[in-house]
Amino acid sequence: MVRISFAVPALAIVLSLGSCATLTEEQCQLADWSALGFLDGQKGYRHTRIGDHTKACAEHGLTSDTSAYLAGWRQGIVGYCTAQNGYDQGIDGKTYRNSCPGELAAPFKAAYRPARRFHDAEEEVQRLERATEERLDLLQRLAGSEDPADRERLEDANQDLTRLRRELRWAKDELRATRRALDAYLRAHRGTVAR
Repeated sequence: MVRISFAVPALAIVLSLGSCATLTEEQCQLADWSALGFLDGQKGYRHTRIGDHTKACAEHGLTSDTSAYLAGWRQGIVGYCTAQNGYDQGIDGKTYRNSCPGELAAPFKAAYRPARRFHDAEEEVQRLERATEERLDLLQRLAGSEDPADRERLEDANQDLTRLRRELRWAKDELRATRRALDAYLRAHRGTVAR
């Protein structure tokens, strides 16, 4: 196993990297490639991210250390590809980059999928509730108007409200179904994954 040593300047450089994969000339010169690979792995980036770093450094006439990066990445990705992290990423609505290799992928995905489905269903219910409230507010504002244009808008808003209420009922049914699936997963994996 490769030992990761985090020198203070190198760690500061690595931590200053944004979600954008480009490195400055100084970052390329000072990079601890093993530490960078480790952190990219822990964040769930694919091992191919080294290509972005290599390209950024090549623009400054500098090279990367691919083997050190990959050794660090292999250690970091193990911390990312856990069932608990799959659940956490899914429930937070984060995108999975298909970065977990081989045998690490199954537990991560098994937790990620029901958690992400629940997150998405919950977001949809919230979106439809907001849209329903907006239509109700519009109906209230238009209710007393004598303007013919407002009467037409009132009719349209009533039709929208009917549609939104129907969609909201369906979305709540989906939310209940995804909650049951997530609860079943959590019961089956008690001790491995916590809410």
